[in-house]
Amino acid sequence: MLSKQPSSMKIAIIGGGIAGLTTAIALRQIGINVTIYEANQELRPAGAGIALAANAVKAFELLGLRDKILAHGNPFELFSILDKQGKIITESNHFAAKEKYKVIGSFSIHRADLQKTLLEAMEDIPLYLGHQFLTLTQNDEGVTLVFRNGHTATFDYVLAADGIHSAVRRQLVPNTKIRYAGYTCWRGVTDTAPVGLNPKQATETWASEGRFGIVPLQGGRVYWFACVNAPTGDEPRFRNFTKTDLLHHFGQLHAPVAEIIGLTPDKRILHNDIIDLKPLRQLAYGKVLLIGDAAHAMTPNMGQGACQGIEDAVVLQRLIRQYPTDLSEVFQKFEAIRLPRTTTIVDRSFTLGKIAQVSQPWLVALRNALFRLMPAGMNNRQLDFIMDMNAA
Repeated sequence: MLSKQPSSMKIAIIGGGIAGLTTAIALRQIGINVTIYEANQELRPAGAGIALAANAVKAFELLGLRDKILAHGNPFELFSILDKQGKIITESNHFAAKEKYKVIGSFSIHRADLQKTLLEAMEDIPLYLGHQFLTLTQNDEGVTLVFRNGHTATFDYVLAADGIHSAVRRQLVPNTKIRYAGYTCWRGVTDTAPVGLNPKQATETWASEGRFGIVPLQGGRVYWFACVNAPTGDEPRFRNFTKTDLLHHFGQLHAPVAEIIGLTPDKRILHNDIIDLKPLRQLAYGKVLLIGDAAHAMTPNMGQGACQGIEDAVVLQRLIRQYPTDLSEVFQKFEAIRLPRTTTIVDRSFTLGKIAQVSQPWLVALRNALFRLMPAGMNNRQLDFIMDMNAA
């Protein structure tokens, strides 16, 4: 196939999640014809709330979306890790991000608000729902997609953004391994916040019972999550946990944990095991590229899952601007840039989760003591690493 300019290229994105939508917007901005195919019959935002870090803020700024998204977000000033009694284990403020990188350190947003904002920014990008990917073939002329509903289409290139259980990745790399992290998680959103809760502070409590996170959202709502160790995934006793069970399990933690659980309608409590994708060795497969969770699904312990998918969009846009006529070369360069970074974050996040989920009381006490001794400069080094996204 002869090289094409971006304006004459046709690219399909499989998957309409955060990474897929953001990437579609990024590519449309540089004149590429993009089409999104989503397996579900309607776009329902998975999960409840989400916290996005400074690198996501920077990426949205580069895409011209920052103000629209932050209009629905709640910026933070503090992130604190607490013990069972509510005493600080370690704490980071976000003034360093503002001073050094001129961005908000992090913010929370309801997934529904983020999704709605991205959909509004897509403008004329076609989005086909109810198109479950079945198979693909590629040759010199392009990539032909076949969907379960019988629809077929041929594109110059394809981006797979269909999540951790990616059907595209399953065809390309059938032996990839999805890992259970060793703990299961409940998430919820309240309509109101407990009296006295600081709306500019997110917290995570590390206790022998498990972890409990409190993340204020815009409009007085609160997003929370609760993680409990479980030897195997999909255990019936946890799958059938009720709000009463959660109150019993976490009720001994400091205020306002029990109150927040109590304020949450039962129908808004979601349960999922925590899993990730064992790091891949390859992201580019000729005219097909894996992005987002299809490429590097990770545990939520560093708050980087969605952020890395958003970074993918910005890096891909930048590379296409630099090498506009050969996307196979772009995909190889994307892999070389992104794979080392995302692999590091996947591994760090997995390890941090193991540390945070320690349950033996003596290990809990030792861990907390060691974390309290860590120098404040470590938070600045972590920020420098997160902000080094090769996108500026």
